[in-house]
Amino acid sequence: MTSPRSVTTAAPRVSVVVPAFNCERYLGTALESILAQSGPALEIVVVDDGSTDGTPDVAQHFVATAPPGTVSLHRQANCGSAAARNRGLALTRGSLIAFLDADDVWLPDKLAVQLRFLAAHPHHGMVCSRWQVQHDDFDTTSIPSVDAAECTPDLDGWLYPTLFLSCKVWTSTVVMRRSLADAVGTFDTSLKRGQDYDYWLRASRLTRIARLSCVTAIYRIHHQSVTRTPQKENYEYQVLRKNVQSGPHSDTHSGSLTRRVVRVRLSQAWRNYWFEHYQAGSFRYCFRGALQMIRWTPWEAGAWVAAARTAFIPLLRHSPRRS
Repeated sequence: MTSPRSVTTAAPRVSVVVPAFNCERYLGTALESILAQSGPALEIVVVDDGSTDGTPDVAQHFVATAPPGTVSLHRQANCGSAAARNRGLALTRGSLIAFLDADDVWLPDKLAVQLRFLAAHPHHGMVCSRWQVQHDDFDTTSIPSVDAAECTPDLDGWLYPTLFLSCKVWTSTVVMRRSLADAVGTFDTSLKRGQDYDYWLRASRLTRIARLSCVTAIYRIHHQSVTRTPQKENYEYQVLRKNVQSGPHSDTHSGSLTRRVVRVRLSQAWRNYWFEHYQAGSFRYCFRGALQMIRWTPWEAGAWVAAARTAFIPLLRHSPRRS
């Protein structure tokens, strides 16, 4: 559903894509944090991904109360955040694109600081920043403004090798040029998790990226967060395999990754998978993770230790309890 309100004809400077699924409790705060930004003309595209709570009603309130044409609501059957972001991207009209997940919050002056950076650095297609993690009950009425004095890059340039080793980009802090979004394309809907990591790896092969050292957004942790639930598939590994060629990789802009570095990073992805399922006591998936760690780094003792610890899970599960 698209709002019937009139839409302004002038293209907004910044389009903000907000995917939302069952975020009735949080969406209002997220949208308020966008509307409170200083400076840029805004277009806010909310894509409701099949919510079963009052999320669409919250969004419709902002459609009705924000300046005409600023907020639009679009509804679809539940297809996942990648599909929601893709639809949002297709609907945007701005020359710059930003993202905010419906349960997260921007700090005041977030966009102003990042737009100044992009204006001063025309060869950068994207800027992001550090972020702050807060639990569900944090006080949203006392969020400080961005500390502009600290907004210098702590990462800058062709960041593909850096991002391959660790995802240093969080989606809700990103501002990117439309030309880059057009070049990268869509988020991979086959990935239930990690589709944003995949997107930023692909972007890092096409443009210079800067990450500012200041905090510009708050990542809210709550019981519904997708990242808190262990998954049967190792999406981190799938993203890495998709974004590296076999053997050493190098090109003009991306830097290089040796075969050994790649193997260690793939093993690390399986260790992360193993650890999630070890904490959950899932022998089947732990065993899979341990075997893959050995496959990629048979020379590392940690892989063999993980396998040994996995072997004890069934014993611990069936051992008699002491009274």
